[in-house]
Amino acid sequence: MEHGVIIDMRCLQNNPQAPGRAVVVQARQMGLVVGIIDPDLPPLDAELLALLDRVRVNAYLPDISGVFINLAALGPDQLFIARLLLRTDIQKIAVRGGPSTTGLNGAISRVWLARYDRLTSPQAFQGQFNQAVLRSGAKHKPQIALLTPLPPARSGVADYVAVMLLALREFAEVTVFSPQGDLPVSALAHLAGRFDRVVAVIGNSAAHHGEIFELLVRYGGACICHDARLLGLYTQQRGPAGTAQVASCELGRVVSVNEIHAWGLHETQREANFLDQVAVAASPLILHARHSVDALAKRGLSARHLPFAIYRPWNDATLSAAQKQTARQRLGWPEDVKLIISLGFINPTKGIGAALQAMALLLKQNIAVRLIWVGETHCDLAPWRDLANSLDLQNTVSWLDEFIDEAAYRDYILAADAGLQLRTAGRGNISGALQDCIAAGLPSVANEDLADNLAAPEYIARVPDTLPPIAIAASLQRILTNRPATEAARAAYIAQHNMQTYAKQLCNLLDLG
Repeated sequence: MEHGVIIDMRCLQNNPQAPGRAVVVQARQMGLVVGIIDPDLPPLDAELLALLDRVRVNAYLPDISGVFINLAALGPDQLFIARLLLRTDIQKIAVRGGPSTTGLNGAISRVWLARYDRLTSPQAFQGQFNQAVLRSGAKHKPQIALLTPLPPARSGVADYVAVMLLALREFAEVTVFSPQGDLPVSALAHLAGRFDRVVAVIGNSAAHHGEIFELLVRYGGACICHDARLLGLYTQQRGPAGTAQVASCELGRVVSVNEIHAWGLHETQREANFLDQVAVAASPLILHARHSVDALAKRGLSARHLPFAIYRPWNDATLSAAQKQTARQRLGWPEDVKLIISLGFINPTKGIGAALQAMALLLKQNIAVRLIWVGETHCDLAPWRDLANSLDLQNTVSWLDEFIDEAAYRDYILAADAGLQLRTAGRGNISGALQDCIAAGLPSVANEDLADNLAAPEYIARVPDTLPPIAIAASLQRILTNRPATEAARAAYIAQHNMQTYAKQLCNLLDLG
């Protein structure tokens, strides 16, 4: 079989001076060039014909492979080239800026366009021809469709995926379907037929993941699940009654709607994880906490473990003592006060009560300290303020209660003397905020489950998952009075948990390695 460049010339039959003419000129550098024409349209001019090695009047070219270029991918009669669009041994490139018509519109147009491996402009072919893109018989990267939220969505998952994409695209061609992207979330990702894998990114928020979840359940595909429980997602997608039915199937007993309401108010009472349906639909289901993988295995369900990666890396130069002092000055914090931060959305699962009691114990040790919760509040703070006041912590504890930008977020980490990340929502938790502290070398206190699921280094002090205030206070006091060295352990952790390693391992789990 010969290798070459196949070009749909029909738009140049109608308009010889169309921008696609330059593409044909540049394709001449690749060797064999085959033009497809329609004999019912005006003939090509002599100059264009001279650029072609062969002319065919249909798209049946079983003896030629390589690259197919469509100069008018939204033009009429795409069925004319359907044979080429359905071939897997040909790289397909659609050129933007060709004549747009009503010959194809709506869903049918998008289905045809989805057959292409690359969408580019005529200008991309000016000057030296891109050999890396249009190389005959080339081995191409695997094609992944990724359904996910992206920034500016206020979601840690969205932030994580944005960084992951940069690393993943070293190993695969990734087409993103996102409410925040050019291609919206739709069944097209599953129906297009040109992707090697379709990957759904799922979290516990219906606002960010509801439609992606429904498509996964209907069509299957791979799934990266960022949460160890999906109670919030199910409650918003299925309603309390539907959520109760799902929980009943998981637990093998009748779960009432009242229980669902109680679990929503107090996650410590929750018994079901709501991962079964996702585990059945996904192939594979990928989780960041090994505990969650093991828990599903005990129920006869399969999942794969992929260690969580650092998605907010730090340049060593930004972690100097001078930079830390500057950050503290920007935030207006005096040098003689020890600053403890707890990062992320504020809700009842963040161990607020235990943290407040621990702060009261620290004050008894005459340590000048301040605890700030940095993030938006997703609960009623009044009971916690009342508890803080009863412990005489009015001037010691504060809640920022606002969404802050990246620069301010990093300033808080730089300025802090210690971090505090706690969870009360059962096992299998992953905390991007704790990993941010790890990546910045900020000594912190975390409960065992949270630390273990991130394989946290030694400068993360572990306390029991029951969150005893005396243990939290003692761990914080050790950090504040004798700050541990972090450089060597931080470097080792970064080497093992960088996003490039994560992306490569993800491709292996997807059988694309």
